[in-house]
Amino acid sequence: MDISKTTFKMAKRRGLEMTIEELGSDNETYTAVCFWEADNDCEWLCSYRLNAQNLTWNGNIYLPKQIKEELPATIESEAALRSVVQFIAASLHFSTAAH
Repeated sequence: MDISKTTFKMAKRRGLEMTIEELGSDNETYTAVCFWEADNDCEWLCSYRLNAQNLTWNGNIYLPKQIKEELPATIESEAALRSVVQFIAASLHFSTAAH
């Protein structure tokens, strides 16, 4: 699945960073799209595996459980990816504002 610069910029405007990372071990590597809070470069929130036609859930590092549970297992299009970015950004903003 191709991801345009527009989507990366859209995430940044919402306080998130998206990066493409090569993950795994020597035996098996894969490409993932990692979601970061813009002010945290230590570890990402969560990641999806980047496949030819879609993104599939890969793992959660510290995204709150109530947000994670609402994310799709598979993202089929760039429009759906943008919706996920908007949801994560809005949910994080709400959860941090509530504390």
